[in-house]
Amino acid sequence: MSTNPIISGLLDKKKEILGSIEGYEALIKKARLNLSVLNQTIALFDESYTKTSTRKMPHRYFETGEAKKLILDVLKSSDVPLKTNEIALRVAEKKGIPLDNEAQQHNFQKTIIASLSTIEASGLVQKVGKDGLMIIWKIKELDSK
Repeated sequence: MSTNPIISGLLDKKKEILGSIEGYEALIKKARLNLSVLNQTIALFDESYTKTSTRKMPHRYFETGEAKKLILDVLKSSDVPLKTNEIALRVAEKKGIPLDNEAQQHNFQKTIIASLSTIEASGLVQKVGKDGLMIIWKIKELDSK
């Protein structure tokens, strides 16, 4: 092993972080076990109970269906197809969500991407190209037969 104090310090820090990760993983494992026991106990008293019957947690940015509506509004109001990041910025502006740093922008954009994928699966929007890694979207045109 190196006698360099910088390397020694970094290796010590690495061990500390690995220990923290192991501790957190143990806590998560215990919490999952506790949750499983609670689900089983609830099922004893309510036969119709299933894990999926619990109410979904609302998303931190949108109410149910709100992201879809805002995304469609943004795409309808544009004369040209839009990149994912442009859609995210316009939706954030409409909703009044401040995206003050790159991490917030990235997290919000991931939410928009997930919503766009869902909307695409329902046949309302389509991908029309890419600009680097950015997908370009538009409202899907109706088939005229």
